[in-house]
Amino acid sequence: MTEQELAALTESLEMPEAVPENGRRRHIGLRNVHRRLQVYYGSPFGIQVHSQKGEGTEVWVDIP
Repeated sequence: MTEQELAALTESLEMPEAVPENGRRRHIGLRNVHRRLQVYYGSPFGIQVHSQKGEGTEVWVDIP
């Protein structure tokens, strides 16, 4: 993922109901899982995405 794509994904995880200007919703499943983890375990927990273009992407699920 590019840095811009990663930033957009990270931002969409934190927005309550992210609807971009073009009206297309993205990352709904990731956002739902992230929110559910935060509701159940608290705000420090949830999903983190780390990516390096050309090297790969890791998705971490933080739970206690």
